[in-house]
Amino acid sequence: MTCLRALLKGIDLHPGGPSFDKSPHLSENAQALLHQNFERILGTLKFWKKQGETYKRFHYYTIWWTIPSAVVIPFLAQAVTQDPLSKWLITLISSHTAILLSLHKALKVERNYKAFRQGESEFYDLYRRLLDRPSAFGETEEEQLITI
Repeated sequence: MTCLRALLKGIDLHPGGPSFDKSPHLSENAQALLHQNFERILGTLKFWKKQGETYKRFHYYTIWWTIPSAVVIPFLAQAVTQDPLSKWLITLISSHTAILLSLHKALKVERNYKAFRQGESEFYDLYRRLLDRPSAFGETEEEQLITI
């Protein structure tokens, strides 16, 4: 299951592009402070990414399972014979689908996926704004560092 793989495996961050140490707008002291700050929030970013990936995979697994089962179950119901295996097949497919849909609804999978992705996106928007337009946070470097 891809959901279990997302839970057990670490997620790599891909912030992309030059970071604080290559910014022409920041002094060496500011670069060091921001780099330290980034190191402190790195665990949170990895958590957000991992949670977002887990919810995304569970969401898609639920969709990929429920749509085909909704199409197949009526046809399987017509093919049921006295053989107990044919009855169990329909029972297993419909039970699995019901459990998936119940968990999807109870765990608010789609909403949580969007929330974790939104938090990650807002952080990287702030990160890019700081690197590209630090004057948006204040006139002096000291004001900029305090504002962030």
